[in-house]
Amino acid sequence: MLKKTLVYSAFVVLLSSAFQCGHSPEPMPDGLTEVALRSVNHQSYVELQLSGKVFASHNGPVPAKFDKAEIWLGERPDQLTYAFTTDSTTVRLNNLKPNTLYFIASKGTRGSVTTPLSEPIVAIRHEYSSTNTIAETAAGASTRYFSPDGKKVAYLEGKDVLVKDLTQNTLLATIGSGFVRGWSSNSDRLFLEQTSGKDRKAAYYDVGGKAVVSYQLPSQVRLWDFKISPDGKSVAYKDYNRSGLFLFNEKEAAEKRFYPSQLFSSVRWTWHSDGTRLLYYVDGVSGKGLQQFDISSGQSGAFPIALHYAVDFPEMSPSGRYLLFSSNLAGAPDVWLLDIENQVFRQYPQGFGFSWQADDSFIVATKSTGNSSPLKYIQYRVE
Repeated sequence: MLKKTLVYSAFVVLLSSAFQCGHSPEPMPDGLTEVALRSVNHQSYVELQLSGKVFASHNGPVPAKFDKAEIWLGERPDQLTYAFTTDSTTVRLNNLKPNTLYFIASKGTRGSVTTPLSEPIVAIRHEYSSTNTIAETAAGASTRYFSPDGKKVAYLEGKDVLVKDLTQNTLLATIGSGFVRGWSSNSDRLFLEQTSGKDRKAAYYDVGGKAVVSYQLPSQVRLWDFKISPDGKSVAYKDYNRSGLFLFNEKEAAEKRFYPSQLFSSVRWTWHSDGTRLLYYVDGVSGKGLQQFDISSGQSGAFPIALHYAVDFPEMSPSGRYLLFSSNLAGAPDVWLLDIENQVFRQYPQGFGFSWQADDSFIVATKSTGNSSPLKYIQYRVE
C-alpha cells in the first residue's frame, strides 16, 4: 500500500517560484550560467545528474564544465539547506526517506564565477511494483496503444492504422490513414483522428462491427482539438472558428456550447473517468492549477487536489483514484503517477507515453537514449 505523504502545500510554493519565465540574460561566454540538475529514481537510491551550462550567445545555453557545485536539499522548496559539495557529474543520494518528495537546487562554480541558487527540481525514492515488459519494438517504430482489456493493440504502420489481436497474434483490421486517439473504457471502440481535405474528423473503429464510424458533428464544426469520452458516446472539442468549448453526444445528436473560466492547452486536458467532468490544467494571469469542468452544470472549479505545476497529457485511471501525466519536475520529461486518495507521487523516468488498463494497472512506453533506442512497454501495478 502506498504510504500517505502530504506534499501539496510544498508544490504550491514551488510553482510560485519555479518554472517561471524570466527575461534572457546577456551572453557570458566565459561565465557559468548554472549547473542543471536531473534526478532519477533507482528504488534503493536516487541518482542526481549535474551538467554545467554557459550562456554563450543569444542562441541559448550550451554544455560546459564546472569546477564544483553545492547541493541544497529540503522537503520544502522554500526551506532548502546546504547538503554537500561535489565536482562529479553524477551523485548517488542514498539516504533519502522513501516515498517522500525532496526539492534539490544547486550553486555552481567555475573559476571565479559562482551561480545563484538554481530553481529546485523534485526527487523521490520509491519502489516499483509488479513490473512486466509486455512488448518491445525496434527503433523508429510507432507508438503502441493497448486496449484496456489487454487483448488488442493499435499502431501506425506507414500511413495505415493497424489493429492486432494479442490473444491470437492475428491482425484484426487495417483501418487506413489516421491517428490513434485512445480506446473506449470497455475496449469496443478505437478512437481515431482522421482528415478530410484540410479538416480534422473525430471517428472510431467499431471492433464488433468491424467498421470505421465518424461522429456526425454539426456541419459548421471545424475541429481544432477534441477528446472522446471514456464510453465513446460523447465528444468534447474546440472549434477553429468559434470560441468556447463544445460537447456533442451521439444519442442527443446535438451540440452544446460552454465557456470554461480559463483557456487551456491542447495537451493539458482530458475526461474524468466517470464521464461527467473534464479535467484541464491552466497557466494564466489568474493562476495555475488543475481545474474540473462539470458538464451537467456547465461550471468550472478547482480540482480537489492542488496541482500547481505543469500537467501534460493527463489521463485518469478507470477507478478515478490515480492520475498519470507527463512533467519535467525532475529536470527532464518523465511520466508521473499521482495517487489522489493517499496523496503520493511516483516517478517513471524516461517514459513518454502511457495508457491505462481496466484493472488500474498501466503501461508506460520508455526509451533509453537517442532515436536509435528500441521502445519498451512496461506494465506497472499500484499495490
